[in-house]
Amino acid sequence: KLPLIWLLKYMIQNPQVTSHLKHNKNYYVYDNPTDRVGFGRLKFTKYMLKRFFTQKRGSVYIGPIPTLGDALLINVLGFLHLAVVLDGNDAGFAEKVTPHQRRVRKLLGFGTSGAFSPGEMGRRYCNALGFRDDQIVNCCFSHDIEAFQRFYLEQAVARERVRHELGIPNDAFLVITINRFMALKRIEDAAIALKLLEDRDPSLAQKTHYLLVGQGDWHAHEPLLNALRIVRVHRMGDVAPMDILPYYCAADAFVFPSEGDIWGLVVNEALSMHVPVICTKVVGAAEMVKDGVNGFLVAPRSPEQIYLALVKMLSDPLCQHRMSNAAFEGIKGWNTRRGLDNLELYLASK
Repeated sequence: KLPLIWLLKYMIQNPQVTSHLKHNKNYYVYDNPTDRVGFGRLKFTKYMLKRFFTQKRGSVYIGPIPTLGDALLINVLGFLHLAVVLDGNDAGFAEKVTPHQRRVRKLLGFGTSGAFSPGEMGRRYCNALGFRDDQIVNCCFSHDIEAFQRFYLEQAVARERVRHELGIPNDAFLVITINRFMALKRIEDAAIALKLLEDRDPSLAQKTHYLLVGQGDWHAHEPLLNALRIVRVHRMGDVAPMDILPYYCAADAFVFPSEGDIWGLVVNEALSMHVPVICTKVVGAAEMVKDGVNGFLVAPRSPEQIYLALVKMLSDPLCQHRMSNAAFEGIKGWNTRRGLDNLELYLASK
């Protein structure tokens, strides 16, 4: 029996997962409270203090932990073998891990027995931090694929409705980016690629529209976006998760130019809505994109390669259609249930 699993909200990305955890008597979903006590950086949540002093053998803690004090308490429990502690690596890349980072991980995670991380890139990062393969649990970041697929099949009018609202002709080629607009996401690379399209292939640019959806600071990207004279740019603010589905329906290609994401859930979402994806090779979700089959893989900070990928799709409608059909096939079977199964198999070995 496992009385407690501690998960941050970002790890519960699928309502089905939350439901599974809450209705499974072996688990308890804990949302971190803000009632912290202590001094300086060494603060504790009252809940965690109570758990520490009433701890029974068999709990499972999955991080990252919100406070340094809580991290200390949980690592002590792990060191005493009263709990299984899994490090939740939500950022970082294997090629950037330094010996110092590895030493710090061992020092601050002295009670950690393993790591909870998504995909092949997450595994390599955990390896670089010093975890063995048998200590790494693939959490399979995903979303409610069934709900997305149902919407795609049942809402055939969504594509026309969104395009009508935005003033995009039905025969236009719509490129879409859905993200938080921060420096890491490299939206400027997509804008530069579209500028290259205007300069080199104005006839293709004439039928191209670019839609950005998400929250963040637009100002850093305004000069490049405003420089586009042929490609029409449309911008939307933050949209609720399930309200974003019609925008996927309206898209012909999804561009994800990030120079580093431990995963990138929007890639899952786009593929499940039959939208081919152009993404960089350094994001975790790149393992779901088969180059030339359901999208294109490009190098980070490479607007030229994004431009070339767009030209292939724009100049060959059959290529875009073929990739659209292959997109959903690439995501079948990839769901958060697999991550829970992986976790349960790992815990059964403890």
